[in-house]
Amino acid sequence: MAKQGVSKEEVLSAINTIVGEGQKPTIARIRQLIGGSPNRLLVFLREWRDSKPLLEQSVAETSAALRQILEQLEKVVAYDLEKAVTNAKSEVETDLLEERKETESLSQLCDDWENKNEDLEAKNAELNDENNKFFALNAKLTADLEQLKVEQKLEKDALEKALSEQRDIAANARTESAKIAVKLEDIPALKQQIVDLQKLINDSLLLNNDLEKKVAVLGSERANLTKINDKQEATIETLTANLQTSSLAKIEADKQVVILATELKNAQAENEKIATKLNI
Repeated sequence: MAKQGVSKEEVLSAINTIVGEGQKPTIARIRQLIGGSPNRLLVFLREWRDSKPLLEQSVAETSAALRQILEQLEKVVAYDLEKAVTNAKSEVETDLLEERKETESLSQLCDDWENKNEDLEAKNAELNDENNKFFALNAKLTADLEQLKVEQKLEKDALEKALSEQRDIAANARTESAKIAVKLEDIPALKQQIVDLQKLINDSLLLNNDLEKKVAVLGSERANLTKINDKQEATIETLTANLQTSSLAKIEADKQVVILATELKNAQAENEKIATKLNI
């Protein structure tokens, strides 16, 4: 990996080393010695060139070429010296132009690289913003999911509680229904008891009517039966006692009928309540 962040002194030292070896100081040769960014090396190389006269730069940068030219001049002394110098200058100028073109090309490449780097940094910043937004959205979605799980658990618990309550109601309804069924099974016996009591009441009423008739007959005959007054009074007392007994029996029968009718009505009401719960 190329060295980064070289100093101006390092670049100038490398240029002097290259010139001392009789070579042209170029970006490539400087990088071979000390590394560094081409753009940064170009800045210091331009400063070095701008600080020297053009001819001095040419001589310094093309010392090797001049040595070759001098050797050729020594070998071809017969040739025109002015023409040789002109050719040498032309070669130097050509080399300088080529090197400047290379420098400008490298400078353009460095500028393009920096522009692309700026674009990449801008895109990287955009990607970082998108990444932060994604993480924020992901955190929000995670929190919403946890809240939804809590709400679903609460709803599930409420449904389970309601279902349990409905099961309890159904169980209670079945129990009450069984009780009502037992009571309903007893209704025929109660009805028979009511029938028997009604029959007893009717018999008592008939007996009471007979007794009342007899009392009336005895009362009408009392005036005519003074002689057997004592005997009749005893008979009347007996009949009166029997009448009282029949009246008491009738009252008791009426009470039983009322009680049985009340129990039957309550049983029917309970049955209706159970039926309503079962329908719900």
